[in-house]
Parts: sequence; C-alpha cells; structure tokens
Amino acid sequence: MKINLFTKIKQKAELMVKEFPGEVVVLNPEAGELIILNETSAFIWQRLKRRTSVEGIAKSLCKVFKVGLKEAKKDTLSICQQLANQGLIQVLKR
Repeated sequence: MKINLFTKIKQKAELMVKEFPGEVVVLNPEAGELIILNETSAFIWQRLKRRTSVEGIAKSLCKVFKVGLKEAKKDTLSICQQLANQGLIQVLKR
C-alpha cells in the first residue's frame, strides 16, 4: 500500500519489540523476520505506538533532530513506506 503524508498509521500489535538505546529490534513472527531499526527509524517507530499521521511524525522528527521540514517529511515518508512494506505497521481508515 502506498503511504502519503496524511496516511494514518500505527504499529501492528502482534509484533515482538525490544528497545535499546539508539535502536529498536522488531520480530515479525508472521514473516519470520528480525528487523533492526536505527536511531531515526526507532524514533519514528516509537511515535507509531498510537494512531498518527506521517506528517505529524515528520514535524516531531524536525524538532528533535533539528532538520528542515522538507527533509523530515521525505525521510519519514520513506521509512514509513519501508515499515509498511515489511508488514510492521497498519494503515488505518480515517
């Protein structure tokens, strides 16, 4: 599924997650995959614990990592699309 800035998303509940300083490890038992998220991806992942928009995450990323909004939106969109492709997040209806 194609993700855009206004897509409402959140973590899938059935995943096993372990958080470490600067990274997060996610086990998707359905796919039998272990995914390691770097600091930026881990920040985004933590925001996905509850329903949010890609744009909302980008605004938070902008403040915390001191990057421009255009770059934050691009990075957030890319990472969220990767997480969706890996089956780690669910797209919510409005």
